Amino acid sequence: MKNVSTILSIVALAGVAGLFVLHFTNGKSSPKPLGGTANADSHTHGQIGYFEMDSVEQHYNFIKAVREQLKKKKTIFLLNSVA
Repeated sequence: MKNVSTILSIVALAGVAGLFVLHFTNGKSSPKPLGGTANADSHTHGQIGYFEMDSVEQHYNFIKAVREQLKKKKTIFLLNSVA
């Protein structure tokens, strides 16, 4: 049983070494810049995230109302449990 553990450890070590070699020796001699030449006037095109403020405000007011209802229920529960 001890030999099985040793064999599995050696196989795992060989796998990690192989992945290490494949990852760091991919045929490129030096890293290249991603965007080509850097230019002060260049703009990157990406996605813009947005949200509608009225929707956020509506949900915020809803949360405030639910919290108030829960506070009232909590106080009623606490008063009933004490009595």
